Amino acid sequence: MGSLPDGNITVSGTTVENVNEFCYLGSIIQDDGSCDKDIRARLGKANGVFGRLTKIWRDNGLSIHTMIQCN
Repeated sequence: MGSLPDGNITVSGTTVENVNEFCYLGSIIQDDGSCDKDIRARLGKANGVFGRLTKIWRDNGLSIHTMIQCN
């Protein structure tokens, strides 16, 4: 791995693309170190999951014990 005079990084003679953000292990990594976009994405995913659980929590035919076991 090397660095060219213009600041680009090369691996086995191939220049690595410079990007502003990328996804790594489910997290959004940004070049400025900000985590705002990652936090918004995680909150959106959690909101979607909890929204799907609404039917379970509102079902009067299920006991509290059963509802807790669904998680």
